[in-house]
Amino acid sequence: MGVANYLAVRTSMAEPVAYRLIRALFEHRDVLAAAHPMGSRLDRGEAINTYPLPLHPGATRYYRQMKS
Repeated sequence: MGVANYLAVRTSMAEPVAYRLIRALFEHRDVLAAAHPMGSRLDRGEAINTYPLPLHPGATRYYRQMKS
């Protein structure tokens, strides 16, 4: 059993800002892990599953670029 965690932002957040935010989370996962052990469990494959919340367009762009 687990509890999902979401990073929720306003729909008005600019797409480039959301993109850079998500990119920074994954590129600096080691910093998150140093702050809290659960930071090491951040996983792109799981993070894209946000149902029932929609992905922000900036996050969608990031995940699509990482997929290719």
